[in-house]
Amino acid sequence: MDNILGRNVPLYGRVPVACSVVHRLTFYIMQVSVVELRRSINIHKLLRNNIAPLDLTVELETTRAMQLIHEYMNALPLGRDLPETELQPADDLAIIAGQIFVNMYSISEDHVYLHSAAIILEFALKESPQSYQTRLQLVKVYRLLCRHRQLVQSTHLIRF
Repeated sequence: MDNILGRNVPLYGRVPVACSVVHRLTFYIMQVSVVELRRSINIHKLLRNNIAPLDLTVELETTRAMQLIHEYMNALPLGRDLPETELQPADDLAIIAGQIFVNMYSISEDHVYLHSAAIILEFALKESPQSYQTRLQLVKVYRLLCRHRQLVQSTHLIRF
């Protein structure tokens, strides 16, 4: 058992099994400190790292991405008084959401998910212009979008 936000959470190895902790953190996010936000981000990262292959479906990934975007938007006020040169404390939530959208693209090969990833990452870059991690993730998404356009053009030429 581990104590997270004052609650005992069973551990499986070193990863919390109780995903409800993440859901509870979503509701507390407006009242949490930056330290608790970092704890929530680390929980998301650990859970993301240990997802079973059967749980990697577009439907479940959509739910995860929407939850992360919601939590990101709610956590933005924590960094509103920071200078423009500082990183937003919630940047990692947007990056993870972008990675989930890229994963949904790799599962379904639907480029709509790449556009969704680009939108959330561009928004995160507006909020935190110094975030090189966000910028690198966005470059990856743009590269995948260009590849998709090239594939569409090449298949169009083959049909004629």
